[in-house]
Amino acid sequence: MDPEMTDADFVVCLPVAGRPLILPDNVVAVCCHCGRSVQHRPSVPRSLRKLCLECGYDGMQEHGTEVRVTKQQALEAATLLKRGWH
Repeated sequence: MDPEMTDADFVVCLPVAGRPLILPDNVVAVCCHCGRSVQHRPSVPRSLRKLCLECGYDGMQEHGTEVRVTKQQALEAATLLKRGWH
């Protein structure tokens, strides 16, 4: 579990949308607002409500929600980029 996410309420996730998962160990969940299938990293706490990109964006526009990238997320992204994944 990513300790920096313990004070968050939501996590914005990428869609599944009939494509293979972006990473094979991603977890599939459902957007708590619209019911779309989404995917996220296994380090995301189960207690966080999951939002698809569209619902997450709409919510941020409406409520002015803060967006953060944790150190663990940044390290995972850097590792993927170094491996040539993009």
